[in-house]
Amino acid sequence: SWICQCDVSLISKLEQEFKNTLVKRPSLENWGKWLENVVTNCIQNASSAEDLIEYSRQFLLKWSFYSSMIIRDLTLRSSSSFGSFHLIRLLFDEYTFYLIEQKIAIGTNRLPIDVTSEFACFSPKEFNSAMNVPATQTFSSLSNQQHFHELVINEESQLNSSDNSVHAKDISSNI
Repeated sequence: SWICQCDVSLISKLEQEFKNTLVKRPSLENWGKWLENVVTNCIQNASSAEDLIEYSRQFLLKWSFYSSMIIRDLTLRSSSSFGSFHLIRLLFDEYTFYLIEQKIAIGTNRLPIDVTSEFACFSPKEFNSAMNVPATQTFSSLSNQQHFHELVINEESQLNSSDNSVHAKDISSNI
C-alpha cells in the first residue's frame, strides 16, 4: 500500500469483502452491486467536479495496480485459478471504468461519451480543434457528440464503400 499511498485498512476491508463475497458464489448482479459500493465508497469524499475527476483517476490507477499485483501473484504461483481470476479482473476493470465514467458524467453534467473522449485524450479546446470547430463557435456537449458521430459515420461509410470495391475487384479477378 505504500506505493499507491492507500489506506491499509481500506485495502484489507476490500480484500476481506471480496473473499467473503467469493465464498457466497454470488450472481453477476451481486458482484455488480459490490463493485458499485466499492467505487462509491472510494470517491464519495469528492466535493467538486474537479475533485471527483481526480479521485476517480486515483481510484482507477490504484484499482489497476492492485488487480495487477493479484494477477502477478497468481502467475508466479502457477495458480490453477489464474484463468478464472483473469476473466474476473477483465470484467471488473471494464465495469469499474463504466461506473466511474457514469459518475463523472453525472457530476460534471456531461454525456458519458464526452467524458471518455475529453478525459481520455482531449480537453474541450483540443476536441473542438480536432473537429475543426472555429474557436469563436461554441457547442454544447450534445452538439459535440453529434458532430463526432457524423464524422465517424462518414468515415465508416467511406471505408465500407472502398472495402466493397476492393472485394469486387478481388472477386472479378478470380473469375
